[in-house]
Amino acid sequence: MYKSKLLDLFKTLTKYELGRLDVYIDAQKDLLKEEILWLYNNVRHNYTNSTSPKLDRQYVIDKLYPHSDAKKAEADWRRLMTSLTKVVENFLVLLEINNEDLLPKVFLLRAYTNKGLDNMFEEEFAKLTKPPAQNAEYELHHLLYLFLIEEEMYNKKSLVQVAGVNKNIDVLLERLDLHYIVTKLRIMCDLYSGRNFLPSLVEKPWLLDEILAYVESQPALTEHPLVSVYYRILVMQIEPTKERYDDFLNYLEIHESNFTPTLLHDLYFYALNYCGQQINSGDISYHKNMFKVYEKFYNEKNTYKIKVLIKEDFKNVVTVCIRLGEIAFAENFIAQYCKYLNAEDKDLALNAALGELNIQKKEYKKALDYLYAIKTSDVYTMLNAKVSILKCYYEQQEWRLLDSSLSAASAFLISNKKIPENNKWNYKVFFRILRKLLNIREDYKDRAKKSVSKLMLEMEQQNLTAFVWLYQKVTELYNELHANSRKI
Repeated sequence: MYKSKLLDLFKTLTKYELGRLDVYIDAQKDLLKEEILWLYNNVRHNYTNSTSPKLDRQYVIDKLYPHSDAKKAEADWRRLMTSLTKVVENFLVLLEINNEDLLPKVFLLRAYTNKGLDNMFEEEFAKLTKPPAQNAEYELHHLLYLFLIEEEMYNKKSLVQVAGVNKNIDVLLERLDLHYIVTKLRIMCDLYSGRNFLPSLVEKPWLLDEILAYVESQPALTEHPLVSVYYRILVMQIEPTKERYDDFLNYLEIHESNFTPTLLHDLYFYALNYCGQQINSGDISYHKNMFKVYEKFYNEKNTYKIKVLIKEDFKNVVTVCIRLGEIAFAENFIAQYCKYLNAEDKDLALNAALGELNIQKKEYKKALDYLYAIKTSDVYTMLNAKVSILKCYYEQQEWRLLDSSLSAASAFLISNKKIPENNKWNYKVFFRILRKLLNIREDYKDRAKKSVSKLMLEMEQQNLTAFVWLYQKVTELYNELHANSRKI
C-alpha cells in the first residue's frame, strides 16, 4: 500500500484541497460503504508518514477482513483501494471543473435541454455568447468552451428541427475554425520553440504554410489577440530575427490586458526560450532580454501568481542575474521565490544558487560550503557544481586542488553514460581550456606569454568567448604576464 496510486494522489493535495475533500466525503457518507469510509480516515490521518505501519497492506486487511481467508481478503482489499481511488479522482475532476468559468455552463445548458427548460436555456445562452469587450481577457480553453456552448445550441435545435434548417451552423463553424487555428498555431509554436532542446519526428507540420497564409489574408483573424500573438511567436521561431522578436514582445506588452496572468506568463516563456536559443547560438547580448522578462515575472508583488517553480528555472534566473551583475535582484529573488520550489528540490537549488552567487561576490570559502553540500543523482547538477568548485580553486590559487579536481571532473564526464555526447561539448571545452590555463601558469615566463596569446586567439577564432569566466581568466593572465615583462 505504501506505493499505491491512492497515496500518490493524497500527497499532491494542498491543505485547502484536503479540507474540501473532507467535505466531499462527508456529503457522500450515506452512499459510501463503511469500509471505504474507514480506509479514507486511515489514509487521511497517516499518508504523510511514508513508513506508518497503519498504511501497511496487511494491517488494513487484518482490520477490515479478519475472518476472511487470505486469497479473498486480498481481492477485497484491492477492490476497496480501487473504489476509494475513484472517489478521490472524481473529487479532483470536480475541482478542475469548478476552477473553470465556462465549462460548468456547458453542462448547465445541456441540463436545461434535457429537462425541457427552453426559456432558461435561451437566457443563459444569450449571456454566454455576448460579444467580448475590447479589453476582454483570453485564456486558451476559452475558445474551446465557446465552441462547446454553441454546439449545445446546435444539438438542441437538432432535436426539434429538420437537418440543416434554421441551425446555427455558420456560427458553430466559425467557433470551431477559430479554436482549431489558435490550437494549431500554439502547438506549432511549441514544436519550433522546443526543437533545439527536444528531438521531434515532425519536420514540417501539416498545413503550416496554408494556415499562415490564411491568417495573413484575414484582417478579422489578425485582430484576434490569441491568433495574433501565436502567429507572431511562430513566425519568430521560423524566421529568427531581432525584428521578429521585437515585434512579438512589443505586441505582448501593448496587449497584456487581453490575456489572463496565467496565459501571459506562458507567452513570455516563449520569449525566454527564444533568447535561450540565441544565446546558445553565440549571441550573449540576449541575456539582457532574458533579464527584462525575469523582472516582469519575479517582482516583489508576484504579479503572475507563481505558485510552483522548478529548480531549472530557479537556476536560470540566478545565472542570468550573475552574468549581468544584477546581484541585488538575484538576492531578492532567492529570498522571495525559494518557497515556491518543490520541497525535494529546495535545498539542492538553494545550495547551487548561493554557491554561484558567492562566487560572483568573491566570497569563495562561503561558496565552497554551499557547493560541497550538493549531493544528487542528477548528473548535470553535479557537473555544474564541479565546474563551480573548479572556479573557486582557481580564484583562490589552490593549484594542487584544482589539478586533482579537474582530472576527476574530466573522468566523471567521459565515463558517464547518462550524458549524450552532444551535451558533453561545453563541459569538455571548459575542462580543456582550464587545463591549458593551469599548465601555462606552471610554465616558464617566456613560453607562457606565447601560450596564453595563442590560447586567447584560439578562443576568439573558435567563438569560445561566450565562456565568459574562462575568457576573462585568459585575458587576466595575458595582461599579468605582459605587465611583468614590461617591468623587467
